[in-house]
Amino acid sequence: MTKKISSELNAINELVNLDQPLEHSDTRDKIFTNAMREAAEFQIEYQPAYAAYCKMLGFFPKMLRSITDIPKTPPIIANVFKRHKLLTLPEEDMVLHLQSSGTTRGERSHFFVDDASLVRLQKMLETLFQTLGYISDEPTNYLIFTYDPEEASDLGTAWTYKNLRRFAPANRVVYAIKKNFKGEFEFRKDIVLQTLEEFKKEGLNIRIMGIPSFMYEIFHEQEWKDIPKFNFGDKAKVITGGGWKSYAEKEIPKEKFIHYFSDLLGIPQQNVRDTFGSIEHAAPYLECELHEFHIPTYSRVYARDPKTLMILPYGVPGLLNFVSPYLASMPTISILSMDTGIVEESGNCGRKGPIFRLTGRAGITKHIGCAITASQMLG
Repeated sequence: MTKKISSELNAINELVNLDQPLEHSDTRDKIFTNAMREAAEFQIEYQPAYAAYCKMLGFFPKMLRSITDIPKTPPIIANVFKRHKLLTLPEEDMVLHLQSSGTTRGERSHFFVDDASLVRLQKMLETLFQTLGYISDEPTNYLIFTYDPEEASDLGTAWTYKNLRRFAPANRVVYAIKKNFKGEFEFRKDIVLQTLEEFKKEGLNIRIMGIPSFMYEIFHEQEWKDIPKFNFGDKAKVITGGGWKSYAEKEIPKEKFIHYFSDLLGIPQQNVRDTFGSIEHAAPYLECELHEFHIPTYSRVYARDPKTLMILPYGVPGLLNFVSPYLASMPTISILSMDTGIVEESGNCGRKGPIFRLTGRAGITKHIGCAITASQMLG
């Protein structure tokens, strides 16, 4: 019964099946509003804690009449999902269970997905990658800087990068992080250069994907004196995601990271792109050729004042609030993240529609995630 209900959320299905996800219009705004209203109704009906939360705040789905009403949807702080298991559908209906890699406190968020929601997620991801030219039918070699999913199948990052392999058929797949004889994960720096040399000789397309801190750790922090420079040209793409997390003190500016790997691999800078997503808000984002995160038609992003939670104007930094109706299995339709950033009315690549820029994180070790700390970080 519940699976059927999830699959028959018709307004949400209409939204995620739109092509050209970076196009915005009044018609698409209406479709998004209808989907959010349907999602709110569904969550309130089947998730008692969320229903009580909305009642306490005086929120009712019928309040979502137009796109300007979307911020009225009560956001849930992302850290709630590190401490509470909030399911809208029965756990036996879930086809996927992932968890985050954990914080310095050892807390992990859990992500439960029913079949219909997974279909919607995959559709959004496919149309976004297709629109930005990241789907290929040519055999591709992969060097992946995250955990081998055979050894960490429940980690969100491991599943994510395995999932991204479906956008270009794999010839070879090499993971830079695997377990040693003690059962501990370790960087396999001994095989990274060897693998790149082999890929160079094979002459196929290459996708180097993974957590940016892991990439930089292997190539730069080890201070190898003899790292050769490659000349892969347009045949290679670097796709990052997952942030710097426990390596926050070593994080380098995004522009420096792009330049470093563009120079090392001999590829255009536009071939080094970041993705964004989280366990709590798994709607996908991929940078355009100018390294801007466009907000797709299936989601909305707002910057909120960390003290008042009021929506901030374009260009003013705040806590980022991510909104998307696609997931039926958990009440994650509006998530207040610990990421700080700016939402702008448009970017520089010529595409219409808003973008967001990440400026920091209010949840790393010395800045425990809370509104007061975020306010301090933002000055």
